Amino acid sequence: MAITKVTDSLVDFDSLAITGDAEVLTITASTGTSQVYQKYSSTGGNHYIGVANSAGAGLLSGAGAYSLNIQTEGARNLALGTNNSLRMLIDSSGNVGIGTSSPSSYSKLDVAGLVKINSSRDTYVDASEDAGASAKIFVTAAGSGDFSQEAGHLVMQARTHTSVYRDIIFAGGINNAGPLMTIKGEGDTLIGRTSVITANDKFTVEKSTGAGYTMTSSATTALGGTYYYHSYIANGSQTGYVSSNGSTTSYNTSSDYRLKENVVTDWDATTRLKQLKHSRFNFKVDTDTTLDGFVAHEVAEVVPEAISGEKDGVNGDGSINPQGIDQAKLVPLLTGALKEAITKIESLEARIKAIEDA
Repeated sequence: MAITKVTDSLVDFDSLAITGDAEVLTITASTGTSQVYQKYSSTGGNHYIGVANSAGAGLLSGAGAYSLNIQTEGARNLALGTNNSLRMLIDSSGNVGIGTSSPSSYSKLDVAGLVKINSSRDTYVDASEDAGASAKIFVTAAGSGDFSQEAGHLVMQARTHTSVYRDIIFAGGINNAGPLMTIKGEGDTLIGRTSVITANDKFTVEKSTGAGYTMTSSATTALGGTYYYHSYIANGSQTGYVSSNGSTTSYNTSSDYRLKENVVTDWDATTRLKQLKHSRFNFKVDTDTTLDGFVAHEVAEVVPEAISGEKDGVNGDGSINPQGIDQAKLVPLLTGALKEAITKIESLEARIKAIEDA
């Protein structure tokens, strides 16, 4: 050991080598409640390792009473390594890099490699902003945590400090790229847009060109010869579905005899059919195309089950909430009227034949 200078309780060493089997160097504050530290100086600045005092004051303000403080002075980094290699670096702005010597300037933690998080409760990443809003991605633990479910569920959650749930947004590109899919705080799911079209929409797909969305089946064998795509459930029972036999598509509504009662087959279809007002028209958005069809509220007077919505209905913002028609529900009336017409034709043919044979 070579002591080169001693001034005011400071000792300067050119070099210092200490060898021992146990505690070989002890640095003690003048009183048990004072701070104590080591100072390392070079032309690049001063660096310190020390222990705060009983009030938490010392090298780093707010570190806590008797806390171990490691501090660089000026715009210098703090580095940790093993096996002669850098493993973690805290840069002068406080950004932490693990596995990298240049942590991202817009991220407080930059990890080059896999990250594993483990806990006996819900295991999650919680991102919060100053106003109290937070977003979580976590895996549930069995019977504990926010959702009290069985273990293993992956949960994504966004909410404010008042538990008002916010949107979960999936985006592509970088920086200010627009959202690709949004799950609203109320549970509405949107692809290709950021707001519902009407208030009751739960799933909305919008695309500027091409198909809005495509349903495919990868099943190698159809169930009973049928591939099922959409199923519609009301009050726990299936009310309809969209299916395919591999070459054509069927739009099915419930018609099982076990669901029906008061079945009547003898009723006057012709009189009701004559009340239907068939029309030719064009829609205002397509003035060049003339169509054959019906006006919804006029059909409702004859076959009300074929029409949905109300005449002159509007949405909350005053925009039109249009009535719709399911023209397939006119088929039974058309079938009944045609059968009645066939019966009359056959009766007339029989009378003519009887006259001709007389």
